[in-house]
Amino acid sequence: SLSALLAQVPADETRAVATVASDFLTESLAAFEMIQRGSSEAWRAVLTERRRARMLRQLSALLADESLASKDRDSLGEILQVVAEQAREIAGARCASVYVGQETGSRDAIRTHSESNGTDDWLDITGAQTAASSLSAAGKDAICVPLLSLNGSALGCIRVEDKLGGNFSSADEAVLTHIAQMTAAAVERAQIYSPR
Repeated sequence: SLSALLAQVPADETRAVATVASDFLTESLAAFEMIQRGSSEAWRAVLTERRRARMLRQLSALLADESLASKDRDSLGEILQVVAEQAREIAGARCASVYVGQETGSRDAIRTHSESNGTDDWLDITGAQTAASSLSAAGKDAICVPLLSLNGSALGCIRVEDKLGGNFSSADEAVLTHIAQMTAAAVERAQIYSPR
């Protein structure tokens, strides 16, 4: 122990030994703190990605449900509202909109919107990405991805805006593109099989 070592050292060298021991302890604790901080951030990222994956699986199951094809326009609107809410939450955005219809103002057009007051519990629990990483990441303040039918025609779009804690990344855009593809397939099924 340090006290036993200091008892063996001549009195005039005690201060130097204590200083060296203090420096060693400080460096050891600094390395431990860096490792601890890095692992905390890594776990936060893992939890966030697991949650995203779980939400995508749930949304995929909802949009693949065969009963959606036989539902009326109001049910499709409700499904699109869920898509807007999930897209907003998955992307960490303050607001999201889903629009389905060939022309703005069309009688058959459906527009849904989801907005957060900026105090999402999940973001409070996991914490936003560190300010440095959020600000350094090149990104956008809004993403709009099209809903495309199998033949490539536009069915509508999903738009998210105002990322909480920074800008949208290419990963956010990729996830939203996946959501748009699932949503477009569900909308196309509903339009093909719904009674006119």
